[in-house]
Amino acid sequence: MTRRRARHNGEGSLTKRQDGRWEGKYTAGVTPDGKQVRRSVYGRTRAEAAEKLKAKLAETPKGAIVLTERGKLTLADQLRAHLSLREAELGPGTVLKLESYIKVVSAHSAGGVALVDLKPAHLETLYRDLSKKYAAATVRHISVFVKQGLRRAVRHELLRTNVAEVAELPRMRDEKAAHPLEPEQLAAAMEQAQKVRLYPLFATIATLGLRHGEALGLQWGDIDWKAGTLEVQRTVVSRSGTPTLSTPKTRASLRTLYLPDELRGVLLVHLDALRTEGLSVSPTAWVFPSTVGGMLSQHNVRRVWRQILTAAKLPTETRIHDLRHTFVSRLIEAGADPRTAADLAGHSDPRMTLSVYTHSRAEQRKAALLASAGRVLPGRQPVVHSKARVPKEEEETASGTGLG
Repeated sequence: MTRRRARHNGEGSLTKRQDGRWEGKYTAGVTPDGKQVRRSVYGRTRAEAAEKLKAKLAETPKGAIVLTERGKLTLADQLRAHLSLREAELGPGTVLKLESYIKVVSAHSAGGVALVDLKPAHLETLYRDLSKKYAAATVRHISVFVKQGLRRAVRHELLRTNVAEVAELPRMRDEKAAHPLEPEQLAAAMEQAQKVRLYPLFATIATLGLRHGEALGLQWGDIDWKAGTLEVQRTVVSRSGTPTLSTPKTRASLRTLYLPDELRGVLLVHLDALRTEGLSVSPTAWVFPSTVGGMLSQHNVRRVWRQILTAAKLPTETRIHDLRHTFVSRLIEAGADPRTAADLAGHSDPRMTLSVYTHSRAEQRKAALLASAGRVLPGRQPVVHSKARVPKEEEETASGTGLG
């Protein structure tokens, strides 16, 4: 008859088998979905089995030992498991972005490191290498995703500590998150855009501040001509280069916008042009279709946009999304409160609107500073002689930090 001695959690268990041998069972790890992986050792006597069990428990790392069919779970494996558990609560666009982050991590040596062996140095090397290829914001987003994935591993008792919490990011040069166009730049872009078939698309994005995918997802049934409104109900994302219909980014993205008379006129002319082309303008037809009436590809739209930029003699790195940046910046400059601007932009949090879009341009900052200095220091000021120099200590400090 099988006999069993009660043992404390983490000590494993000892059982006498019907064949007379003793079996010691212990938890060797867990699968990515949190299921325990049990292993056994055997001995002719209880003492022998207990000794083998003790040895196995001693050599089993306390914390991150996670077994799969291929062996130990790696950092990349954990990120995939983390995303699979979150996918239902995320928008398709966010899932695609996180999947791209996993590919980036998987391509790096750190992605193949087992969690049991993962150290802060692995992550710091990862972030340093990525900073040479990607924008600072992208590296930060990847680091946050890694931190969240390892935090889940700790909650699932796959790790004792989250090494991502102490891994430091390299010093990176921040780029502005938003690049609003100056009025003359926007005018030049729209002038050239009028010469292409997709002008109504660019005019809609610039006038209403829509996301690129939101504009491509518009159907004629979304426009209420009598009420003068347009509803944002869907978006288009790219899956492996193929345009795919999806739900908007957030609940706040579902919104009703008023059509200014100027844009209303542009869309009515566009409606007649589509009829002339023999394309459908039914309620379920795309407002901005391809030449054969199908869903437009974001890649093709970007190609046309670059042609517009070249013709307008504008920087070719200017993105379609910068039309949206320009829209919200103009709202705030015109005195719109952050909540109203966020509602129009489809942001759930006004702080997002302010942090991304309220970038004062260099000339505005210069003018504001000069005006302020004029109020603080009125009248003639002492002449600063050309031989005057910054004190040595301050000069070294300034040059060392890039200030001057």
